[in-house]
Amino acid sequence: MNLPDFGVLLVESLILLSVGAALVSYFVRGKYADRIKYIFAYTYILKIIVGTIIVRIITGEYGSSFLSIDTQRAAQVAENISQAGILSYGDYVLYGLDWIPYYYAVIFNLTDSNSIYVMAVWSLVASLTVIPIYILAKNLFGEEVSYTSSILVLIYPSFFVFSFIPHKDVLSAFLLSLSALSLIKSKLSTANILLFSLTILGLLTVRPEMIIVLILSYILWRALISGRRLYTSSITWSIIVVSIASYLTYTVLPDMYADSMFSLEGIYARVEDTSNIGSSGGGIQESIIRQNIFIRTLLGSVFLLIKPFPPTETLTGLDLATFLTPSAFAIYFILPFVLYGVWASIKRRDDGTFLIFLAVLTFVAAAAVTGGAAVRYRVQVMPFLLIFASYGYCLPGNKKPLFLGYYLLFVLGVILYISLKAATIF
Repeated sequence: MNLPDFGVLLVESLILLSVGAALVSYFVRGKYADRIKYIFAYTYILKIIVGTIIVRIITGEYGSSFLSIDTQRAAQVAENISQAGILSYGDYVLYGLDWIPYYYAVIFNLTDSNSIYVMAVWSLVASLTVIPIYILAKNLFGEEVSYTSSILVLIYPSFFVFSFIPHKDVLSAFLLSLSALSLIKSKLSTANILLFSLTILGLLTVRPEMIIVLILSYILWRALISGRRLYTSSITWSIIVVSIASYLTYTVLPDMYADSMFSLEGIYARVEDTSNIGSSGGGIQESIIRQNIFIRTLLGSVFLLIKPFPPTETLTGLDLATFLTPSAFAIYFILPFVLYGVWASIKRRDDGTFLIFLAVLTFVAAAAVTGGAAVRYRVQVMPFLLIFASYGYCLPGNKKPLFLGYYLLFVLGVILYISLKAATIF
């Protein structure tokens, strides 16, 4: 057994021990049950921190061991990158570089120590992220959601302190996940169903694998606290189905749909065949990708739901740009708000006009982002537009006009920022 396998085994044992204790406490009565609940249910943050430290040191991110990282070489790479003037995460993506060695190198240069010590410092700092995440989630979404968000840090390796700096799409996915959790436990209504659907679509756009993580973390939290019988729960069977579907998504379906007319691979294959015509191949490639975007977005949305983008493809090239044009954003996010707003206005509900204004402002901001910014800025800005719009809808009626004013200023700020970016002023 190698070190990564050993680390995974430790963390899984920790989780299974907690679930087992919760199940035992469900059947055992008396003082022992209360003691078990106290030890295994109310000390979960400490367990998550310990477990995350183990994951960070032994397994690392995406299954690669931190212990095998050559931090001295990473320091040299980071120095070369810095001297070349490539400092932002967007530049790292543009040049196809990896941002992780940069942070390794920072710690290495500060401590001048061996790789094991560097990874230990990294892991400790990263694992403590669970505390501010817990506080943030508790204040924004309540106690129960904050518990689940703490478990998210353990399950999904990208949620740690350094990811929030370069990965704004990761932060967006995390906030969208918390929004989904808060809507799950809220009162059932048409508006909540609409917002929950939009949240799931947002996760599909930014981090599709987060939907599976979201389900797993929620059911794990319920098992930890309430000791629910997992084998009788219909949600458990849903998780099994989703897990099988996700396995097919990333293994079988890409090969099956490789030559499909509406698959992304098929589109790119045809683009590559024609992109070498003349000296303006890049322009031809982009124009072909953007032809009939409205129709292909409608047809491609079915394929997107069947085969979401893998995590490694969410920030590369024109693939994500295809589904983040103004027309695609209107179909996925804005149109439901407008339709619901019109319906609410016909029913003489107070929030109908507010929703229409909210949708129009959001669409204007989205069009500005897609018209004058690179793909990475669309990924960063659009989920936040959805979050702010959802937050505004949930406000009491007397605060909605004031929020609309602030939201208008925010949209104008986005347009100004993108305009300056497009003009390469900064």
